[in-house]
Parts: sequence; C-alpha cells; structure tokens
Amino acid sequence: MNICRSCGVDNNEPHENCSSCGGVLCTDDLVHCLNCGYPSSLESLYCSKCGKLFEEPVSPVNEYEPEALELVNYMGFWIRLGAYSVDVLMFLSLSFAILPNIGIQSNDLNTNLFVTIAGGVYRAVFTGLSGQTIGKMLFKIRVVDFDGMQPSLRTAFFREIPCKILAEFLLFIGFIWVAFDRKKQGLHDKIVGTHVVKS
Repeated sequence: MNICRSCGVDNNEPHENCSSCGGVLCTDDLVHCLNCGYPSSLESLYCSKCGKLFEEPVSPVNEYEPEALELVNYMGFWIRLGAYSVDVLMFLSLSFAILPNIGIQSNDLNTNLFVTIAGGVYRAVFTGLSGQTIGKMLFKIRVVDFDGMQPSLRTAFFREIPCKILAEFLLFIGFIWVAFDRKKQGLHDKIVGTHVVKS
C-alpha cells in the first residue's frame, strides 16, 4: 500500500512520489478516517484532517463501523481561561509567599520578570511531561499535538514561553482568538500545531 499523506490517494504503482499530487508516499501501516477517508499513522489518536477521534485500534483498511470514531471535543475559551487562572493564581501565591522569606522583594521589576518566566517554565515542563498543568488536571483537559499525541518538551517550551509572550504582546488577541477559531486554537497553538482537548 502506497498512500500519499498529502492528498490521501492510494498509489498502486511502486513509485516514491504520488501520481496525483507528487507528494512523498508512505508505505507503513495506516488507518483511514471513516468520516473523510484521510490516512493517518497507527499511532494517531484522531484524524489530522477532519478531527475525528480514533477510540480503538482499527486496521489499515477503510471498512469499519462509524461507532469506532467520534468528534474530537476541542476545549473552548472559558474552560481554558479557568485552567490558566488556577495555574497563575497557584504559582503567584507560592512565589510571593516564598520570595520575601528569602530576602527577595516581590515588587521588584526583575523579580516580576523572573516569576513570569518561571511560570512559563512550570507550564512547559508539566505540558511536555504529561500534557497537563495542575489547572488543566482540575478541569480535565489536556494539550495534544497535531497527531493527537502528547507534545514534546521542546514543543511545550516553545508554546508556553515565546509563543504565549507573543500572544500577550498582541493585546491578548492571540488568546481571545480561541473563542472564534473552529478548532479552538490560540495563536500559540497554531504556531506549534497543538490543540486542547477533553482529557
């Protein structure tokens, strides 16, 4: 089986490129989405084209019952804001309770910058290791990559620090966009290819 991941055409001839669009062919085991027929790797949790979730393992052929799939439940603006608020309040409370006890003034500009970056590191580490911060755990949501897998630490750090700083710099429009986007992605999600879904 030689499936083109660009257009989904099954090429019967043993070529390296798709006869339809010229894309590179993939010969490994694939599953087909029952909603749109798009091929995905066996490790994928959902169809990267239409968002259908693979609930259980299926075979590389496109001949299975629709009950095996359901729509991915993308998490919207308010639930994500709630989870983010829990993380911020928890981290700030801990920081400003601990810093004065070790002789650091909490109203210093450098201290505030340190706390901001440290908060980003906290979110990046938790996201990269488990797909969830403590706030997301409480709200039962998680971050996944384009293939529905847990994002890598590298992706998580890029998402949580420079990309979110950019979203804030643009008058928070990068965050507000979650409320209007079809897949509920903020600017930081779109840059690194992540989604927030029901855990």
